Parts: sequence; C-alpha cells; structure tokens
Amino acid sequence: MDKIKSYFTEDRKKELIYQATEIYLSEKKEAPREKDILNKELRETERKIESILEAITNGMYHESLKEKLTDLELKKKEIQNRISKAEIRTSYSIDDVHEYIQSILDFENEDAREKSIQIFVEKVVIHKEKVDLYILFSFAENSRGFEWCTQ
Repeated sequence: MDKIKSYFTEDRKKELIYQATEIYLSEKKEAPREKDILNKELRETERKIESILEAITNGMYHESLKEKLTDLELKKKEIQNRISKAEIRTSYSIDDVHEYIQSILDFENEDAREKSIQIFVEKVVIHKEKVDLYILFSFAENSRGFEWCTQ
C-alpha cells in the first residue's frame, strides 16, 4: 500500500482526473447517437417479435418460430440493458467523476484502499530480491495501460 501511495503523486492524481474527465466528456458527447442507434435497434427487434406473434396467432406455429422468438426476447432485454447503462453512464456530472477518482485515491480510508488495489494493481511479481508491482496508470485506450514499480 505504501508503494501505491507513493506512486500516486499529486501530478499523477491530476493526470488521472484529467483522463477520466476526457473519457467522460467523450462518452457524454457520443451518448445521444448511441442511444438513437440502440432505440432504433430496439424498435426493429420489437417489430420482429410482433411479426412472429402475429404469425403464431394466425396458426403458423413452428418450433423454429419459438426459438427465434426466444432469441429476439433475449436480444430485446440486452438492448434495453445497454440503453439503461448508456443513460446511467452519462447521468453523472464532471464533479461526480472527480469525486469518485479522489475517493479511490483516499488511501487513509480502508474501503478506498481496497478499491484502489482492485482498480490500480494490474499484477504483482515476487522475485527473491525484489517485488515488481504493476500499477494501472493510464485510462487512455492507446496506452499499454500500466506501468511498473520495483520495490
């Protein structure tokens, strides 16, 4: 824990907050387009479900229709979940994002320490003479995702 605390200098904390803010703003900007696409996909799936139900109502029941209906119902639930997640993901404010990052970097709080280990420690490699601690640092998609520190 001491190594993690010493690793997250004020500059690194500021960089993490900056990166998290950039990701949040990007997601918030893309959210309306994503929700439009998902809502269109949902309407199309619901239309297909109604067509199958109408066919069954008209006496055209086949086992394959039942399987297709089950698949479409599962797809509908998945799309609805994705829409909900998109709405939740963008319902936060920038201040909320900053507070969350600050809270997981509050190494004096036991819950925060556990959370920071879960989030930031990629892996630990123990050698006879040293311990390599791989710490996630960058949220950026084009980065390796972690740096390592030797203790």
